[in-house]
Amino acid sequence: MQEGHLPEFSSFYMLAEGLCALSREDTLIELIDLVMEKANMQERQVSMVKGFLKIGKFQDALATLGGALDEGRPGRGPWRSRAYN
Repeated sequence: MQEGHLPEFSSFYMLAEGLCALSREDTLIELIDLVMEKANMQERQVSMVKGFLKIGKFQDALATLGGALDEGRPGRGPWRSRAYN
């Protein structure tokens, strides 16, 4: 991510699950913030993700993040489809 590339969802989602399992939600929030910054997401999308994070709804935050990133990836499959179906 430091070079400006966003991770594939499957990799990011596995990392997110692991961080939650280890009670490292603070680290997950930092990573999500980095992804949102690099993706240049719309303010309403950032607000929704941050709102879910604030109330501890990490799955909803990831689903919203994935949906927002899908909008910016033409020709790519749904970012969230495999993890949430």
